[in-house]
Amino acid sequence: TNDLHAHLEPQTIPWISKPRQVGGFANIATLVKQEKAANPNTLYFDAGDYFTGPNISSLTKGEAIIDVMNYLSLDAACIGNHEFDHGWQNVPLQLEKARFPVLNGNIFLKGKKKLLWNHPYKIIMANGVRIGVIGLHGKFAFYDTIADEMIQGVEAKDEEYYLKKYIKALRKKADLVVLLVHQGIPGRQSTTGRADVARNLQRDIELAAKIPGIDIMITGHAHQGTPQALLSNGTIIVSTDALGTELGKLELTYNPKTDKISSHKNTLNYLFDDEVKDDSATVAAIGKWKQKVKEITD
Repeated sequence: TNDLHAHLEPQTIPWISKPRQVGGFANIATLVKQEKAANPNTLYFDAGDYFTGPNISSLTKGEAIIDVMNYLSLDAACIGNHEFDHGWQNVPLQLEKARFPVLNGNIFLKGKKKLLWNHPYKIIMANGVRIGVIGLHGKFAFYDTIADEMIQGVEAKDEEYYLKKYIKALRKKADLVVLLVHQGIPGRQSTTGRADVARNLQRDIELAAKIPGIDIMITGHAHQGTPQALLSNGTIIVSTDALGTELGKLELTYNPKTDKISSHKNTLNYLFDDEVKDDSATVAAIGKWKQKVKEITD
């Protein structure tokens, strides 16, 4: 997933379906658990922007969202621009409450060599395969979409430089490299709209073309789903539309003899509420925070 934007509960989106609701964290939790039970080599990643949407996020400065995400069986997530909507100091305060790995390797304290969140990458084992997962934020997207006063004490540095650095660091430690990245060019217009996937994800295609060594790129910020995975310089690029309306599934076959992904298949479907049974623990967590927010709004 990517760009969940605090939409904890299913919603009606007319251009998807007027009578049927889509999305919801309790539905995502159920489907991820089902996938992991059916195949223990399943990993669930998110490419950022989980804060900001319904007021349950704003009124808790993102704390409610992190708490509910703890029920989603996430294996890793990167940081998006909306995680800074309550100031840069709030970011580590809320991320420390996450019971899943959050990654970023290019947002630094201003004028210093110290990362704001010192977790640039993580190695995860799946079916004997060492998967190096890197988290980055596109520099353009960082400065283009965050209010200046919210990031006075931090700076985003060139993602290409740090991507090369972390790929080099992982060369002998990992069999596959997965990049979770929040980047893109917002507000791009196209005559074919949502169908013009490659144009909407042009920055991702360019990054893969410039930097060899990325096996899989899971990207956010553009709110653009990839019904079929894009390919650039050997990199498989996938993304979903925003607000938790879609859950993407990328199936991979890795050949350890050739050290290559020999085949892949991407599936992207709308997450209709009437097709999935809610995860009860996630529903309870959402209910707890809804009550807290009600006390504030009342």
